[in-house]
Amino acid sequence: MSRTKNILTGSIRFSGDGIYLVEKKRGVKRIADPIQVTAFGTSEPASARELAYTAVEFLDREGERKKVIIPSSMLVSEHMEFVALLAGRGYLWPPTRSLWHKIIGELSIVKPVRRIRVTPVPGCHGDSYVLPGESYTPKGPDRNHFELCHNPTVRLGEFRRSGTLKKWKKHIAKACIHSSRSRLAVAAVFAAPNLRLLNINSFGLNFSGMTSAGKTLIIRSAGSAAGLNSSEGPTTWDGSAAGFEQRALGHRDSVVLFDDMSHLDQPDLAKLVTFRLAGNRPKAKAGQYVTANNLVDLDWRVIALSTSENPIWQHLTKSGRGRVRGEQVRMINVRACISDKGDIFDGAKADERVGSTLEERLDFVEKLEKRTQDYQGEAYRTYLAKRFADKGAEATLTSYMAQFLEAAVLPEQLRWLGRIRRFFAVVYASAAQAIDYGVLPWRKRATLKTILSCMTDAMDQLTATFPDTTDGVEPNKSDDLLLAEFKRRVENANFVRIGPNRRKSQSKKSRLKNADGFVQPTGPGRVRYLLCSKTLETWFPDVTTRKHLAALLRSLGILKPGRRSDTSTRQISIAPLKKRVSCYVLLRKRIGKSCS
Repeated sequence: MSRTKNILTGSIRFSGDGIYLVEKKRGVKRIADPIQVTAFGTSEPASARELAYTAVEFLDREGERKKVIIPSSMLVSEHMEFVALLAGRGYLWPPTRSLWHKIIGELSIVKPVRRIRVTPVPGCHGDSYVLPGESYTPKGPDRNHFELCHNPTVRLGEFRRSGTLKKWKKHIAKACIHSSRSRLAVAAVFAAPNLRLLNINSFGLNFSGMTSAGKTLIIRSAGSAAGLNSSEGPTTWDGSAAGFEQRALGHRDSVVLFDDMSHLDQPDLAKLVTFRLAGNRPKAKAGQYVTANNLVDLDWRVIALSTSENPIWQHLTKSGRGRVRGEQVRMINVRACISDKGDIFDGAKADERVGSTLEERLDFVEKLEKRTQDYQGEAYRTYLAKRFADKGAEATLTSYMAQFLEAAVLPEQLRWLGRIRRFFAVVYASAAQAIDYGVLPWRKRATLKTILSCMTDAMDQLTATFPDTTDGVEPNKSDDLLLAEFKRRVENANFVRIGPNRRKSQSKKSRLKNADGFVQPTGPGRVRYLLCSKTLETWFPDVTTRKHLAALLRSLGILKPGRRSDTSTRQISIAPLKKRVSCYVLLRKRIGKSCS
């Protein structure tokens, strides 16, 4: 009603040089600086969480053009919140409230031509990768389709851009040749966007060693590749479990930096954070709580890069006792200071290029730290542009992983280290791919050797601390523990519905390809759940444990029998993918009863 009353006394006209009030008797009067509705968008289309958004551009008091992405509902029912938002960004509103409501009312009915996809988190969205200011698609970089919107529960990484790729390669990447640990950390930056594609869970690398030996430079070198360095230095371990989840969401499908574990008031919190990150999702919360508090309920894949003076899990273990724990193969400790000078520079020509005295090496570190801030972000974005336009990317990565696994043969008694080996394999594969793309100025053979040496160091620490571990992480789990873990993983799994492929959507194909399982309609109002056999292999990599679990689930009626008597799987035809996929038929209703 108030809008109708306002229209009777005058109408609003939006122009490039301002907002005008048009009245029959008084004519046209400029009442405010420009505001324009530039696009209409949606988030998570065709899902229960789909929301409408509006893109608004305006001029602030200094004449600088700014942009905000807001829920469209704000223009209808939350006028004062919109006024406060723009005022906080520097917009000068007219002096009277009646004009505020008139302007906002007219903005709410503007129908812009441009359509965008809105998301509160960066990372992989279908077959595209989103960063602030630009997304990377199969057709190349794009600045129009995706927009990141602010959400207070997401601590978005800066993903800065400064300098050029050429200067980054010259001043940063080539310097990493003199430190195997810096090379590993930078390679991990290019591995993070590939975890989802290769169905690998989040994990972390912690670099431990004495202070003033270059550990923070390792983190800064990785941050320069991704564009995460600031003048304040890398983000630290200071925070709560919820805060770390917000960082993971804000660095989704990328690296997240945790420098200096001494900032952590409660060392045991590192264990909780590690399991939360490796779980790939925020802590489960009630649906109404998520909606009421505008929480982001999306998964992530991240590689955490951390530093500490002592090995990260030293406070939780005693040498020679017990078995390796789950957190120790998810946040992997790598000794940082392994050169004969007691610092991170262990390269063959480090004395010649870095310096042979303490003063020379400290000077080298100081200069390189400054350069990591001057040249950053371009390497990562160049890699993403090529990687997401490369139709053969997955095959290439798989081939390079196989090459690494062949070079990193594990003795039979060390099969329990297989998960760690796979993590290092994806780091090498992504670095090799970045070398192919011309992003990293390294040699593949030297990179393979370097990453192998880092992996060997990490494994040596574990085998020395846990000599009795012979077959699996925390082996011989009870059936109750296995069932509880299986239930937790199924609850967090990504099941995608199979339907008629009428629209031939590439995003639907991508979701099916990356799914943990499928929901298949079997009749009116009826469906069945299919769990991919590769998913179960990822969840339970040990063959003996997986076979025992499958037999246990069949005996409880949670899994249906397979097509043959000697298997629990069936070959399911997935039409949009044009292939058959090995799956378990899962009766989800029985999980709660059997696992209670």
